Amino acid sequence: MKGQKQKKVTIFGKSLYGFSENPQLTPGKIHDINTEIEQHKERDFVNLMVDIIVSMTLKQLYEEGD
Repeated sequence: MKGQKQKKVTIFGKSLYGFSENPQLTPGKIHDINTEIEQHKERDFVNLMVDIIVSMTLKQLYEEGD
């Protein structure tokens, strides 16, 4: 398969192979990945809270409509 390019494995868009490029940059890259993971968790939490509030509101409106 001469024409195929290998895809790099990534976590949230970060290259796993990038760590071996420059050892001095490793702590910075780890910090960036940890920050991105935390932001992802925060977005998931906010989305969950919005879903809960919308579900409760719709349930209340449905019950009052009967």
